[in-house]
Amino acid sequence: MAPRRRWWQAPRGGEIHELTDGLGAMVVLDCVGSDQTMSLAAAAARAGGAVQVIGLGGGSLPLTVGVLPFDCSLTMPYWGSLESWPR
Repeated sequence: MAPRRRWWQAPRGGEIHELTDGLGAMVVLDCVGSDQTMSLAAAAARAGGAVQVIGLGGGSLPLTVGVLPFDCSLTMPYWGSLESWPR
């Protein structure tokens, strides 16, 4: 039996592609939102997949050609300020 991985030993994008027969993950949820986790999310996604950044870690992901697989969506569902939300 293989030793259990801890959170800091999580697979990188390439290992996730290996585990999915080269496809990558269909949906990636980034619950942190830091520079490192957003880069990992982009690297782990598959063509036609989706990356959802729901963490508020203050990170950024420079979007240039090749950062995300083809036809992969990136969604950050937050907008506005607290004052703009209906009460």
